[in-house]
Amino acid sequence: MPNDPPRNKKMPVCKVAWRGENKVFHNVGVFVYGLNNPHPEKVIKSIDFEGVRNSTKWFVLGVTLSDAPVFFDPGAVSYGIPDNWGAAAVVYALVEGLAGVKDAGVAFDKALLSPRWSAAGVNEVNTTIKYEASGGYVSYDYKFDPEKQVLEMQFTGTADETKTEILLPSTLQVTSVTMDGEEANYTIKQVGESAYVCLDVNGPAAHYLKIQFESGTQASESLLKTENIRIRDPFIYADQTNKTYYMYAQSANRADSDFTGVEVYTSQDLMNWTPPRPVLTLPDNAGIKAVWAPEMHQYNGKFYLFVTLTDKETLDENKPVEEDSWPGMHIRGTHIFYADSPLGPFQPFKETSHTPENWMALDGTLFVEEGNPYMVFCHEWVQIIDGTMDYIQLSDDLSGTIGEPQLMFKASGAPGARQSPDLGKVTDGCFLYRSQQSDRLFMIWSSILPEKGYCVLLSHSESGKINGPWKEQKIIYEKNGGHGMIFSSFDGQLLMTLHQPNNSPGERLHLFQIIDSGETMDIIKEVDLK
Repeated sequence: MPNDPPRNKKMPVCKVAWRGENKVFHNVGVFVYGLNNPHPEKVIKSIDFEGVRNSTKWFVLGVTLSDAPVFFDPGAVSYGIPDNWGAAAVVYALVEGLAGVKDAGVAFDKALLSPRWSAAGVNEVNTTIKYEASGGYVSYDYKFDPEKQVLEMQFTGTADETKTEILLPSTLQVTSVTMDGEEANYTIKQVGESAYVCLDVNGPAAHYLKIQFESGTQASESLLKTENIRIRDPFIYADQTNKTYYMYAQSANRADSDFTGVEVYTSQDLMNWTPPRPVLTLPDNAGIKAVWAPEMHQYNGKFYLFVTLTDKETLDENKPVEEDSWPGMHIRGTHIFYADSPLGPFQPFKETSHTPENWMALDGTLFVEEGNPYMVFCHEWVQIIDGTMDYIQLSDDLSGTIGEPQLMFKASGAPGARQSPDLGKVTDGCFLYRSQQSDRLFMIWSSILPEKGYCVLLSHSESGKINGPWKEQKIIYEKNGGHGMIFSSFDGQLLMTLHQPNNSPGERLHLFQIIDSGETMDIIKEVDLK
């Protein structure tokens, strides 16, 4: 007799009526078998039982007759997971989908942990995925306590680098994240209606992650729309490793800011941003009057924050123009801070600026040429009337400078610029970009020009090197906006940022798709951020 329910519905049905053991076998059973009369118009007179082989014997406990058709409750019927490729698909869905364990390298030397148990309503689980041949593995204990609103995960394995992306319960909002007992640098990643806490961990040791929640939705309603974020001098760092955009801003952009320094917003789509978090907090007694133009650059495995700081103290020199309306001669320069993460916290190399201490300088940016780092910055028109663009070489670790600043060009070289010796001419917001089409070196920068107002200009180096000469100086944007930078989006678009208008408190981030033809660069269209 068959030991499974038949798969062909036309066959007679049977099921196990009893299962047990005897002195010889540990697994014996009795089947109940039903046969519908194939000729219901005829009366059954007799039933003959014949063995398939001569040695086969029937052991019949009983026979019953019924006028009703044979029916056995099928119960839960399973034939296991699919075979071959079907089985692989099921295992893939379970391991990489639900358990969220992915080998991101070779034999789990790198791992991605992205458990999605909250989607399945599972609050506690232990998972271990291991390669028997190499011994590479990932193991974790996952526990979510809905009453205490806390998610804990202990994990270990052979991975030297582990990226964690933890799916969050949809009705809760993150209040704190700690890793191994210390506050962790993390981002919130939005995928559709789902939100994930993302952070990286180094080392194959055992780690303990704890996420504390409070009631409220983590997803779209807690995110900020681009149009609602006031920001001047926007700088965006696109991290390809976790597909996250980081937008840096001086904290004074927000009217309710309670610290002096720099903060960062993060986003996956450039339209919805997490609330800002501090990455640089300056001491209250630092004597800082203003924070401008924060830029964050990754270089040689570390992260560097370029920030222009204006002191409350003034330079010990007279104004170049004796007019009451001429701005104050405050100490101003670009400082460089460093960190191990784009989320900071950033630390200073020194108390003084990297730009010359006796210069009013601003808007420093990083450019690397033939393996040597440079800072390109603006010498303030307030001090010299005709503002200039300059560069200076940096030390390999960016902690200091080498040599003296070198002049690149003057603001008076811009088309339509003022030429009077007593009228200020502005250099502002420089950023360098090397063409992917021709290797030509471009610079975008901003100025204030008669009949144009605050605008963005494009220049290029005729030598293809930082020392120029710098030519062309054409206006590419003239609608009361500026201080731009250039980056590539995750879908491959070349984008330029700027703030517009240049009037407070209306400044907002604007993005423009631009084209690099190799010979020049032009704006194609503005990106809709709504």
